Amino acid sequence: MVGHPKSNTSKIWAVQATKDGLYAQAIALYQHEQQREENGQKRMSLQKVCQRIEDEHWADARRTITLDCNTL
Repeated sequence: MVGHPKSNTSKIWAVQATKDGLYAQAIALYQHEQQREENGQKRMSLQKVCQRIEDEHWADARRTITLDCNTL
């Protein structure tokens, strides 16, 4: 509805959906980094993977979303 504010619940759902997508990207990147070690290359830690995904999201959407590396 035009001019009607969103409820707090719908705002939380939107943020959680975005976070879920970012966690999926972080998992894919971390799994890719695990493959690099088999080739003799240095891999990124979980903290660096989360930070990289957060930075990429900030560059795209200009919104800060914090990912917890222990959740991965």
